[in-house]
Amino acid sequence: MFREAREQGAPPKRRWSADMAKRNRQSTSRAQGSTAVRVDAVETGVIRLTDKAGRVRAVLEMGPAGPRLAMMHEDGTVAFELALANDGPSARFADVKGGTRVFVGANRGSARFGMADGAGSQRLYIGVGGGGRPVVSFYDQQQKQTWTAGTRAKGPGTESPSQRVRAPRKKPLLMEPRPPA
Repeated sequence: MFREAREQGAPPKRRWSADMAKRNRQSTSRAQGSTAVRVDAVETGVIRLTDKAGRVRAVLEMGPAGPRLAMMHEDGTVAFELALANDGPSARFADVKGGTRVFVGANRGSARFGMADGAGSQRLYIGVGGGGRPVVSFYDQQQKQTWTAGTRAKGPGTESPSQRVRAPRKKPLLMEPRPPA
């Protein structure tokens, strides 16, 4: 029957069989208590991933500055943040208290890497400013520069070694569930 339909140029008619039903059940198997759904596209402003206890553990959102992905500890403090703002991408790694420990960022004219201690004081800065001028700086606990190497040129597109590791967000994340529309 299928061969005849192909020879005549018409698509073959398929019958729903027990074998096809079995394959369909396998492709929509349950994962962690929910049914898998496959779609071509989803458009939304915020996606929140929750754990079994209902706590938000990750947020993917389109913020005013651009897309942002944040992953949280069990208590809701941000542990990792990846963002793409108008001036370039950045990544922030935080400790269990939410304080920034490592920051990496790049924009049109520079790239920078900073590390802070447990008290939030910047201890290391590595950057490449406009024109490819590198800077490496170390800081003590009072954030006083103790050693630096590299070009200290000032002007547009240059990075200063005194630039601080980005502080934790002051605004709370959009983590509260929104009522259905």
